[in-house]
Amino acid sequence: MQIQPPFMVSYSITTKCNLKCKHCYSSSVEQAAPDELFTEEALYLVDDLSRWGIGLLIIDGGEPLCREDLGQDHATQDTDQRSLYRYVDLGQD
Repeated sequence: MQIQPPFMVSYSITTKCNLKCKHCYSSSVEQAAPDELFTEEALYLVDDLSRWGIGLLIIDGGEPLCREDLGQDHATQDTDQRSLYRYVDLGQD
């Protein structure tokens, strides 16, 4: 029996946040948690979710843009020949 993927997955990519929003429900802190996934692990997770066939991936946290590795370009192609491109342009040089 194959488990069907959910339509939406919310991935809390970091606990780090440089903001102090009064309305925020997150348990964010000023430093990233020591057990957060490394870049390659996070990319593998996203690829795995794509292969599973989820419809929507929400990246949240903390503040996702506090992750320095999100400014990098990443592109992959999964085994079913469907392309998944992940790109975040933060306007960095």
